[in-house]
Amino acid sequence: MSTCLPPTPPTPPAPTPSNGNYGYWTYNGTNGLKGAASTVEVLPDGRRVVVRDPHNPALLEDAFIIYSIQRVPQARHDFNRLFPTLLPEEQARYVTLFANNPRAALPLLNDQTFSDNLQLAANTAGIHLNLPKPPARTVPGRPLNWRPTP
Repeated sequence: MSTCLPPTPPTPPAPTPSNGNYGYWTYNGTNGLKGAASTVEVLPDGRRVVVRDPHNPALLEDAFIIYSIQRVPQARHDFNRLFPTLLPEEQARYVTLFANNPRAALPLLNDQTFSDNLQLAANTAGIHLNLPKPPARTVPGRPLNWRPTP
């Protein structure tokens, strides 16, 4: 199983949407975040096909956008900067996308914090020992574990 890594983020000088520089989300000279939500249709033979909006097709797939926002700080910064400039139908696409993928909206963790969280989860999982039960207190002629009443 191979994984597809996102491209290295470009480092443009002072990117602003007004001058056509979209930072990490530049795609063929345009804003890669543009486009309305795509739909998934199931063909009669059971195959699933992604159908793009005919009037405003999405340039980048949702999975790539989620992957980039979760792992690349520059992508998240540029997304937050460009989101207000998108059309309402494009903003609705991302609101729905983040509602369906709530982990993508979590704050980014640096490598040290991520490693610490993994070790914490592994080390605090609990230690369970199967110890033998202590022998019962038996007194001849009395019930098991009998104690005098005060």
